[in-house]
Parts: sequence; C-alpha cells; structure tokens
Amino acid sequence: MAENIGGPSAPYNTQIPSIADDADIQTAFRLYHYGSNTSTPGEIPDDSIAGHLTDLEETKIDIVPTVLALDRNPDTVETTGFYVQAGTPISGNYPALLSGLLTVVNNGATIYQQYQVVGGSESGGTINPTNKIYWRHKTGGSWKTWRTYIDDAAFTSKGDNRYVQGIANISDYYTKAEANAFLAPIPITYLTIAEADTRSLITENVQTASYTLQLSDRNKVVAMNNAAAAVVTVPTHESMGENPFPIGSIVNVYAMSNQTITIQGASGVDVRNAGQLFERYVEVSLRKRANNEWVASGNIIPV
Repeated sequence: MAENIGGPSAPYNTQIPSIADDADIQTAFRLYHYGSNTSTPGEIPDDSIAGHLTDLEETKIDIVPTVLALDRNPDTVETTGFYVQAGTPISGNYPALLSGLLTVVNNGATIYQQYQVVGGSESGGTINPTNKIYWRHKTGGSWKTWRTYIDDAAFTSKGDNRYVQGIANISDYYTKAEANAFLAPIPITYLTIAEADTRSLITENVQTASYTLQLSDRNKVVAMNNAAAAVVTVPTHESMGENPFPIGSIVNVYAMSNQTITIQGASGVDVRNAGQLFERYVEVSLRKRANNEWVASGNIIPV
C-alpha cells in the first residue's frame, strides 16, 4: 500500500510503496509518480509527483512572454501570463493600436488585463508621445472599458468631457453660465480666472446724474461726473430684496466734476456723517455696519 514519503507536515509530500510492499521497480515508480499502480490514472492525487507538476503547470507564469499575432483579439487572451504585441495590432479592441506588453491574471471569477504601450521620449521611444498603461477587467461574461491615467498632455481643455463630470451624466459638465444658473437664486457666482483677477482691482462706475447705489458697486468707486448738482443715495436693506449689501460692504464715491455732490440715505437709512463732498477730486468711503446703518468717512461737509 502506498504511503507518504514524509510526515503530515513535510513539504512536497509524495506517494511511495510502503516498506511492507513487495513491489517491483515499475510499481514503485508508478506509485511514486501517479500515486497508484497504474500507467493511465483517471484522477491524479494532489500529493503525487504528477499532482505537484500539474499544480505547478496550472499556476506558473511563463518567464518568456508569448508573442501575439497582429490580428489577435485581446478579448480572447484569458490565460494568466505575459504576452507581447511586437508590431502594430490591427484589432480594434486594444486600448491603443501600438505595440506593447499585455499582462493577464485570471482567478477563475475575474480576468484582469493590463496593457503597457511602447512609450514616448521618457521611455526611449518615439512611436507614441505618451508612455501609458491601460487596464480593464472581465466579469459577468463581459469586458469593461479600458481605463488609464490622465497627464497634462492628455488634458486638452477644461471642457473635455473625459475629465469632468456633471450631475446628470458622466459626459456632462457645467459651463460657468450653467453653474451660475443652477445655483440661482442663491447669490453665488463662479468666476473665470480673468474675472477673479479683475475682482481684485478697484474699478469705477461712472455716473452723470443722481444715482442710487447698486449691489454691483460693492468694492468699487462710483465716479460722479455730473453737469449739475446730484445726489448719491444709499438704499434701504429691505428694498434690495434677496440681494442686499452684506454688512461690511464698502463703496467709494469720487467727485470727477466741480458740481455739488451730496451723499444721503434713503428714508429709513442712517448715513453717519452724511453731507456734501468738499470739492472736486475728493473721494470718500461708505461702509455698511448694520442693515440700515452706513458710515461715511473722508472730506465731507455736513448738511
């Protein structure tokens, strides 16, 4: 009767005839190789030499990669191993029609593929401007889409829908106008870089007659170029509806002309130090410190 050559925990245990067996050399080798006295085993025991070799064959990854034909569809390469595409493939199922290395790992339930293309200058080649690695997997009987990383060269524009995502669909993205419209009536605005740069500068809103301050005047200068006496009015908090001046807002008023310019609050608004600008080229500042309270500072004549 066959027995293990070593104890239960011995590495690479295999079958041999027991000492009590009166076995010839052929029987000994059959037992040693196949685990039974047969030359055509129906089932190979795991702890026989043939069982060990079968396990090794089924789990090894060849050191020498298999060369794929140019028309070989990578969808059909499902055995674990390394595969080289030495030329330009003609199958449309490669992530890029470029030569490269295909690595496959199949665990029985899921098949993983990775394809490394012959790259650009950073890898010593000139065939492809970017040295990329693509990956995908097969599960449930179907291959998923090839994916790869993004680098600066591949990111062609801010509107490229491969790299941005909206709420409705992965291929959607919001323009500035769409984002602002989506947030309405919330008073939040997305700015371009140029607009953000502009917001850091003090700009002028030129007026030629009496004028009531608008929210758009915040952090700006109302430049009065009036041909006759004019009044700059600070509106009530309530009259501006959902978009009043936030507390802490600042608006400057500049006298471009030599005509009288008076700063006053609308009915219900207290403007501390309200009055007339002293003379031409004077600029004063208005600061909102409460809903209907503002403070004027600068060269003002109380009236």
